[in-house]
This record gives sequence, C-alpha cells and structure tokens, in this order.
Amino acid sequence: MSDWDFRQVLHCNSTMKALIDANWQRHKLDMAYDAFISSYYCRETGNATLTREANRIWVAYNNWGYWPNNGWAMFTLVAFGLSALLHIYQILRSRYWSFVMVVMGCGGEMYGWSMRWIGGQNLLRGYGEQLAALTVSPIVFSGALYSLFGSLARSMNPSLLPIGSKKLTWWLFGVEFFTLLVQVGGGATAAGAEDASTFNVGSWIMLGGIVAQLVVTLIFLAVFGVYFSRLRSRHNVDIRYADSHLKVVFWGIIAISSLIVIRCILAVSRSWATR
Repeated sequence: MSDWDFRQVLHCNSTMKALIDANWQRHKLDMAYDAFISSYYCRETGNATLTREANRIWVAYNNWGYWPNNGWAMFTLVAFGLSALLHIYQILRSRYWSFVMVVMGCGGEMYGWSMRWIGGQNLLRGYGEQLAALTVSPIVFSGALYSLFGSLARSMNPSLLPIGSKKLTWWLFGVEFFTLLVQVGGGATAAGAEDASTFNVGSWIMLGGIVAQLVVTLIFLAVFGVYFSRLRSRHNVDIRYADSHLKVVFWGIIAISSLIVIRCILAVSRSWATR
C-alpha cells in the first residue's frame, strides 16, 4: 500500500480489520501507515465497533487530527465575505486606504475557511492551505489596525501615546511578525516530527506563538483604550458624540481586534484539544 491513491476502490477485508484492531488505540506517530489506509475503507461498515475504531485512526493519523466543523466554516466564510464587501464600500465612499489591508485579510480568511470546509468533506485535502491562510491573514489585519490607529493618533494628539505613533506601529507589527515566525516554526516542527517527543515540542512552540499573538493584540487594545481615555479627559472628546469619521474608525478597530482575539482563543483551544 506504499503507493496508495485514495481514489482507487478497495473493500474493507479481514487484513484491514486486523490492522485497525491493532492500531486504533496507539498514538498517531506509533500507528502503522497501512492501518491509516485501511481505516479509509472501513469507516462505513455495518459494524459499529469497527467504524468507531476506523474513524479514530482516520482522524488521528491525517494532518487535521479532527473533523473540521462545516457549519462553522460556512458561517465564517460568509461573515468575512460580508466584511470584505463592507470595507470595499468604505474605501470607495470615504477613501479609508488602510481598509485595503482589511479586504486583503478578509480574502485570506475566506480562502482559509473554504479550505476548512473542503477538509470537512475529505480530511486528505485543504490542511496545508488553510493553515497558511489562517496563520498569515490575522497579521494583515493587525497591520491595518496599527496603521489606522497610528494615523488617527498623529492627526489628533500623538502626545497622548506612551511612545511615538510610528514607533508604536512598528513595534507592534514587528512583534506580531515574530509571533508569526514562531507559529510557522512550531507548525513545521510538528508536521515533520518522526516521534511523539518532537511532535509535542513543535505543538508547544506553535501554541506559544498563538498565545503571544493574543497577548500583543490585548496590549494594543490596552494602549488604544488609554489613548481614548486620555483624549476624553484632556480634550473632552466623547466617542458617543464624535463625528461619523471618528466613530467608524473607533468601532472598526474594536470589531477587527475582537475578531483577532476570538481567532486566537479558538486556535489555542484547537491546538490544546489536539495535542
């Protein structure tokens, strides 16, 4: 079975059943490859026990490690599509050029979640594509946030920031990019692991990168909150009564930051669950 093509039609036989029975309780890295192939053909038999064991091997051995939720993937795909259309409208109407990066990020998210939907149909497909897209896209969103907030602070009162607006933007983006490298490095280590120990190291590194990204986003939100708090106390600027331009920027930053935080939390929970 070393040259296996999943499109070829085979029937679940006694040899396949024996392989499944011998491997279904093992760690992924200790499972026989032939047991993985056997599980593909024995997942829909009339035997409930065999079906359960085959599904255990099938889900554990492939890169996903679980079945992606198709309903959630479709909902998220539509949500990012609507967000992209909204930001395109804002670009055309108000010339918020920082929103170009938001549209790019939405495009990346839509591609990534479409790959997750495809993976929910066939676990042999979509994993690498969705991993790359959903890892990089939040960095694009973050870049848009930092650029937009930096421009806003410079136009209103940059002295209210703890450091210069340009320095803050580049510092945040630099740390964000570093967290991306950590996630990619951890993912590559786990994907190329040949033993459980190396796999766990890679998983922990990737998880650490995701947590670091979450921390950076929370730091940004803290700085954002401090800035608007000072703006209100020193210049009597209340966002509730501000002009529409400022309201759009303020709530846009809050909305995108919230989505990034939710994404990080979901990624952490997924990584923890599949360790």
